[in-house]
Amino acid sequence: MNNELNKSDAIREIVDNFYSKAINDVFIGYHFRKVSSSSGSIVQSIEDFKAHLPKIYMFWEVQFGLKRQEKTKSLQLFAVHDNLHLRQGEIGRWIFLFKETLEDFRAEYSPLCSKSKEFLKNWESKLAIFQSTFMKRYAK
Repeated sequence: MNNELNKSDAIREIVDNFYSKAINDVFIGYHFRKVSSSSGSIVQSIEDFKAHLPKIYMFWEVQFGLKRQEKTKSLQLFAVHDNLHLRQGEIGRWIFLFKETLEDFRAEYSPLCSKSKEFLKNWESKLAIFQSTFMKRYAK
């Protein structure tokens, strides 16, 4: 990455890196295997999510105003997660791994690109909103 931050590329890299961690995580990996192309396998690779990842990229691109969300193609964030029966600790683990992924990105790119600092700070504030919203909806 050069001195300019390409947000779409950054989103893809962060999402891919997060998924690489989360899909085999001992606490939350089983949720990700539910959407994997090889759901019967215990060990997953990022390749098993090629069909799912474009939806996640699009979600974050909409969050950052890079793409517009069509009303008829609403991402329906809660509807797609309701069937997972998430628990408070699993949401916490998801947030922890995502923040860790953002920190890894920060360590690699912040010295090279000053715009990445603002982008990551914005992403962290969005994560805080998601965490609060998900905890209210799913925590029991």
